Amino acid sequence: MNNIEEVDFKFGLCAVCNKKVTVKFCDYIIEYDNNPIFLRDYKGFRDINKRGAQYKTCDLPMCDGCAKEVAIDHDFCPHHYSLYLKRHLPDKKQRARSLRTRGLLMNYGEEVTE
Repeated sequence: MNNIEEVDFKFGLCAVCNKKVTVKFCDYIIEYDNNPIFLRDYKGFRDINKRGAQYKTCDLPMCDGCAKEVAIDHDFCPHHYSLYLKRHLPDKKQRARSLRTRGLLMNYGEEVTE
């Protein structure tokens, strides 16, 4: 069921350290490709949403030492790993404000539907 191909890494060097053999690619998503609003049929929907068809990744070749693992089979290059670490809001007050705003919006949606 998985259409994952085996990749031969024999000839590439790590793009980060340029010393060790490449064994992984950066999996950070840099662009989304699909626009499911204008599909004509289910086959088009299925084709555009298969794995790998809906996004493009960084694909920087890296060695084990330079790759930063964020999940099983998901590794980031050092640059994208630093962006990944900054995904949370910076301080407690800002996070609390965001949660309050989200709660107000959810409550507003409930009042409108009644």
